[in-house]
Amino acid sequence: RAGYPTLVAKNLAFTPDALPVINFLTRARQRSEDLEAEDGSKADARLYETPWLIVFDRVHWEFRDAELRRFLQQLEQAGRPACILVVTGPQRDLAYFDESRFKQLEELHHMLDESEALKLGQHLNRFLRTYGKERPEWQWRNFQEIHSVRYLEGLAAFWVTLAFWLQTQYDLKESIQDWIYSAFRNVADTPELKRAVLQIAALSSERLPMPESLIEQGKSSWPVPLILDDKRGDLAPLGIVRVSNSGRKYWAMAHDILGRLLINALFYDYDTRSSLGFSEARDAQHLRFLILRELSRSRVLEEAAERDLGEEFASTVFKVDPDHGRGSWIHIWREVLAALDEMPTSIRNGSRVFRHHTAISRRRIAWLDEAAYGVSDVDRMALLQRAVDDIKYALQSIDRAPGDEPDVNLYNSLANAYFDLGRVRARQGAPAEELAELRRLASDATRHAYDQSPSSPYVIETHVKSLLASAEEDKETAPRYCIEALEIVYTAIRNDRNEVRRYALSALADRALNILMATGTESSFCGEPDTPAKVLVAAWVSLAASLGGRAPTSLDEVPPDVLSDVLRKLDQPTGAGNAQVAGLRYQLLVAAAPLDFEPQLQALDLLVITDHRLHPQLRLEYALLLFQLMRTDEGNRQFKALRALWRETDIFVFVPDRLRWLLEPGSDQPRIVKAVSASDYGHRAMARVGEFGRFDVPYRPQEFGAREHRPGTKFSALVSFGHNGPFLRPLGTSRH
Repeated sequence: RAGYPTLVAKNLAFTPDALPVINFLTRARQRSEDLEAEDGSKADARLYETPWLIVFDRVHWEFRDAELRRFLQQLEQAGRPACILVVTGPQRDLAYFDESRFKQLEELHHMLDESEALKLGQHLNRFLRTYGKERPEWQWRNFQEIHSVRYLEGLAAFWVTLAFWLQTQYDLKESIQDWIYSAFRNVADTPELKRAVLQIAALSSERLPMPESLIEQGKSSWPVPLILDDKRGDLAPLGIVRVSNSGRKYWAMAHDILGRLLINALFYDYDTRSSLGFSEARDAQHLRFLILRELSRSRVLEEAAERDLGEEFASTVFKVDPDHGRGSWIHIWREVLAALDEMPTSIRNGSRVFRHHTAISRRRIAWLDEAAYGVSDVDRMALLQRAVDDIKYALQSIDRAPGDEPDVNLYNSLANAYFDLGRVRARQGAPAEELAELRRLASDATRHAYDQSPSSPYVIETHVKSLLASAEEDKETAPRYCIEALEIVYTAIRNDRNEVRRYALSALADRALNILMATGTESSFCGEPDTPAKVLVAAWVSLAASLGGRAPTSLDEVPPDVLSDVLRKLDQPTGAGNAQVAGLRYQLLVAAAPLDFEPQLQALDLLVITDHRLHPQLRLEYALLLFQLMRTDEGNRQFKALRALWRETDIFVFVPDRLRWLLEPGSDQPRIVKAVSASDYGHRAMARVGEFGRFDVPYRPQEFGAREHRPGTKFSALVSFGHNGPFLRPLGTSRH
């Protein structure tokens, strides 16, 4: 209604791909310009591009927050402005707490008290009155009282019942579960139709629609989907709906609670469920599993069109990951893993996603309580070894296709599997050589993951844990590992806006400092340190000592006099030319004097010379500092290299607030530059900035009060920075 162009993804299970979305948005943009030209305005007129709103359902990005960030990053790289509205489950992944990226709009729940229910009734009566279905206040009050006590799965049943009650289809004297099951028993009159409805119900309970191709024909003389379509009106209490997408048909229930209610009722009808082959069900949850297991064995899942649904069984339906809201199947974990192993061979041997997520489930199960879930040490060994084998198979034997599980995720999980295996073997009293080999394998995997994605919070955490494990193993090399871990941790803390993640990182920093202190290295020399490692140890010990021996939550909390003292220690000749000394010095300089850019740039100049694997975030800050000190040609070259890096990799970086605007030297005030409009480059206006020299900078003429600028037009501007480089903004632009 506010004029934002909007795309709404269908609530079907598919993996969103950025490329076709980008192509569509580009075509829509071009078509808009063509229509404007047809209306008589200039053909090359450029309008400010209103951001698109792209709406996804829970089924699209559940437990895939890293892929969502990558999707948005690809839109940004293509220059297509978009806001993405995402529905998540009640348990959000840690990434969603990053307020620099994600903004929580609303938390939806089913709780209503009596006053709210009466207000809802008054509101709905305005519309029901037209149809002669207005309800008196006492009926609304009674309805709320009944359904705030007798409910299943929270108060979702309230809303489901409400929909049918408003249509006068439902009598409050019987439970909605009985009413639903009565319709099922009376209308689904053949085994084939019963099985189809139950399979739709089971998948709908997982918020997934069922492809029509999975409906089994059995002995029915008439196509079962046609029979189901004919009887859909009589099955109205079940809320069965039919959905079409690109010629493919799906069946689902309007609310996931309807599927659960139907399966719950079937469990108590022993004769019917026995006739359908489910006599072994121990409870309603187990019955739901048995129905899903039947579906997972279907050979139809081997077809390319249903490959995504086959992978969903590993990544969501049969996933066992209690820490992330997947605990439904903990009590029957052996049957669940057996069901995954019995799925069609082409999925098990041809899908990286399938292998990866089954390995994650095995890792999670390996740490379940033995008394409660029967996971013995023998089971733990078998589960973790199988997880390792599955991940290695995915890396070595399954070629990665576009949009498939990236290597970085697999290497990160492989490292964690080796760590878990090492912990189990250590508990079992394994020889030191075996434990050292497991730590080496974990370290190799973390190095691979960190080299590919040094900005991923999951990879950072695993890599730091690997470094600390190596430090605990060898006292002599412990300082080197601890110092590297601390450097990575505090770079991540400075870059991460997620408070939960920052807290976890500071805990790792504490652990690193404790290991460092326990080695006794800080007291192993008197007087001046004679190696860069000892310079760094002395610096970290001083930082911890100022806070009572604990690691600072961030370097910003260290007192200024302590920062100055530590900087003096780092300036000793012994540490000159060392990349780690320069890296710590840079972080301390930023904390001590954020706007004193010259010494910060000097520290990064040294890092660029000595560290060929400089973190992409530091490379970005290096380019920004070059511009702040007017070494603009060098800065422009750095941004060209960074733009190529962004296109090739999935790395997340951000522009620090202190570097977001080009500032006057020694001041926090923005610098005014003189610009001359130069040319159009790919439908983008460019201008030559006098203070910068021999390259053009993009801008939007509309922000400067003009539909377009003729080449040679002079104007004054401010300069803001993004991860792709400088951008001209009009004077008076808000800096917040």
